[in-house]
Amino acid sequence: MPVVDRIVLPCDHSHATFAPFSTRLHTWIFHSIRNNLRQHGDGPWLTDVSTGRCIRYSEIIPYANRLSGYLQSCGFGPGKTALLVAANLVEVPLFTLAVWQCGASVAVLTLNLPYQVFHQRTLTIAPDVILTDEARLGRVLAVSKHLKTLNRVIVIGRALEDSVSFADLLQSRESVEFQESADIDLDSMVWLMFSSGTTNDPKMIVHTHQTLGNAMQGCSQNGAQPKLKELLVNPLVNSGGLGLSIMGTVLNSEMYLLSEFSDEHFLDAIHQIRPFMVDAFPSQLVYLCKHPNLQKYDVSSVRIFSTGGSNSNPYYERMLFDKLPNLIFLNIGYGLSETGLVTSTCPAYRCLSVITKQDAIDKHVYGSCGKVISHCKLKVTNADGMKLGPGQLGEICVQTPGFMKCYLKNETATNELFRQGWCHGRSGLLRRRRQRLHHGPIQRTHQIQNGSCDPDQHRKSSHGPSCCEGCCRGRHSRRYRR
Repeated sequence: MPVVDRIVLPCDHSHATFAPFSTRLHTWIFHSIRNNLRQHGDGPWLTDVSTGRCIRYSEIIPYANRLSGYLQSCGFGPGKTALLVAANLVEVPLFTLAVWQCGASVAVLTLNLPYQVFHQRTLTIAPDVILTDEARLGRVLAVSKHLKTLNRVIVIGRALEDSVSFADLLQSRESVEFQESADIDLDSMVWLMFSSGTTNDPKMIVHTHQTLGNAMQGCSQNGAQPKLKELLVNPLVNSGGLGLSIMGTVLNSEMYLLSEFSDEHFLDAIHQIRPFMVDAFPSQLVYLCKHPNLQKYDVSSVRIFSTGGSNSNPYYERMLFDKLPNLIFLNIGYGLSETGLVTSTCPAYRCLSVITKQDAIDKHVYGSCGKVISHCKLKVTNADGMKLGPGQLGEICVQTPGFMKCYLKNETATNELFRQGWCHGRSGLLRRRRQRLHHGPIQRTHQIQNGSCDPDQHRKSSHGPSCCEGCCRGRHSRRYRR
């Protein structure tokens, strides 16, 4: 990867011309679905391994039209907001598409927030419609009494008096015909979520048709084969889960979810469905490596293991290649909800047929989160804003077409994040060997030069032992050291 004026550019695509996203998100997705149905036929879209619930590709557009027609009949449309408070259920992406088709926006909340936080954030969003599940219906109905704008509460599962069943809307014979609106602006809001709050000041991130589309269209052009099975652990109510579900839909993948997640259920799902790709967190990577009876499970189907959110521990990265016999690519990604994906270690799918297991082990750069993806730029700066070279620790700054539009009603925070055309984020450094990126948590700096950090320092700033064990770069046996 070349360094131009100490700004890292993606070597494979730095010559390419970027074409800004120029259509509505749902239009692009539906167009891809229709094309895939013509070329490859029908197949499963989303399957919940926990319940067996499945939606097929041929059902997406008819179901979305039926839901959009119902929402329109309730006065829902451009300028309105739907709130999602639900587990990883197959109905969630379907509802999202229906809301976008109405020209409205989707807001999401992290599950299991403390009640006071949940109450305050819901009031801040002021939704017109809420989609939830049975487990969270009581909490939603309690807050709904204080919402003046709320029109409907839709529940996935058994409904109560003040809610409507999602299944009944799909099966109703009295469906209202959906009327496409011509007034949907590409700069209108489609996705609202709170930032992680690492700075103790969570803010509402705003994405539009164009910003999300810019982030997604480059990632979807990687030559994936149709009908590949993917097991997705990432919650569908965060930016990572949203991106994976959209890209999987456009690429015609068979996606599998776990609405009732546990580490053991995760391993059972791999054994049962035999996925080609697994997307999980560093803690699941460690779980696979340390499982005492992994040989009892069939994990031979996994060719790509993808994770992100933090650097993984290189000791377990190397071990994973031994634990998963046919693993070819271990993909570590880096990005923010504000920017979308910025770096990745995984090349295009077409490379799978020409790389051997030993090549995969030798070529993987352990402890790195990869190279800058197409149409993004990245640099590392010191406290004075001066650009740093490889091996020097500083603040990661990125330019990407997937920038969010703003923080909702917070111009000061928006201007602090975007300075002189760059988004300022986490601390990290460029590795001199192959110019790969290493990063640390926002507002925290861990010394990761020389291939190690202080594990005790990392534990103090992590959220638990499994997070630390999966992410910190401690010293381990030479067998798993590059």
